[in-house]
Amino acid sequence: MDSEKPNSEAEQKIKEWRLVQMSGSLKGSETTGNDMAWQETISLKPDGTFLKTRIQDNQTQKATGTYQYVNLSDGEYLELTHKVQSDLVASCTSATKELLRVDNKNRLIGTWQICDGPGLEYESAEDLH
Repeated sequence: MDSEKPNSEAEQKIKEWRLVQMSGSLKGSETTGNDMAWQETISLKPDGTFLKTRIQDNQTQKATGTYQYVNLSDGEYLELTHKVQSDLVASCTSATKELLRVDNKNRLIGTWQICDGPGLEYESAEDLH
């Protein structure tokens, strides 16, 4: 029976997150839209893999790997495990793992800023329409 299938049609769709805001260590340093240093998307596929695409200075970089949602003591996170180390890994502690906090506004908040990286905030592309 179709109702016994573990994955619904909605779960089979690619979930796309788009970078909507960057911030530096100084208060008031937030940038959005085309004012950001780069444009970026994270596409989460139903098979547990992701594609991260960054456009900066008319150059496109891509990274792939696997993802999972993890619950830590302070909330839910999206964990990206990149296949290879690259500039697209926004992480303080690992060459290939990246953590983004899932907030209650259906946004992803990067954790790179706790070690002087830029603050990165993503929104679901579906919410941007």
